[in-house]
Order: sequence, then C-alpha cells, then structure tokens
Amino acid sequence: MNEEAILKKIIDEFPNRNYSRIHNFKLIIFLGSIGDLENFEYVQYLNRNSKKLEELSIELYFYTIGSPISKEYFIRYTGIDPNSLIIFE
Repeated sequence: MNEEAILKKIIDEFPNRNYSRIHNFKLIIFLGSIGDLENFEYVQYLNRNSKKLEELSIELYFYTIGSPISKEYFIRYTGIDPNSLIIFE
C-alpha cells in the first residue's frame, strides 16, 4: 500500500466510523507494525491512563499495520477497545 492509498483509507474511513460525540477531543495515533514491542508498551501505558484521558474528554484512535489476526491478539493483550484500532494490511 503506497502513501496515497494509506491517506485515502484514513480520509475515507474517518467520517464513517462510529466516533463518540461525548468526547471533545480525538487523539489519532499512528503506530508502526502492530507486533512491535514499543507499540504494545505505548498502548498499554495509554490504556492504564484511560481514566485521566476520559476526564480530559480525550478519545483515542490507533492506526497501525497488521492483519485481522494480529489485531485480535493486540486487543486481547493490551485491553483496548476494538473499535479504536484501525489496521492497514
């Protein structure tokens, strides 16, 4: 997938997702490959601080490279909301 295709997917999907309207801010985070250890650590850190983010009315969304299977493992391991993780295959 080239850069244009990636940007098109982000633009096309963003308005169509069921984003919550109760949050004032959306933080979109672009990760590398879904299997990188740094991604697990970063997402776990943010997930551990989810109450503080909720208080600040910040909703998280992650874009990463992976497969549907790796997405399932990542969600199970990190505990994040499956709707907040968007993958590029």
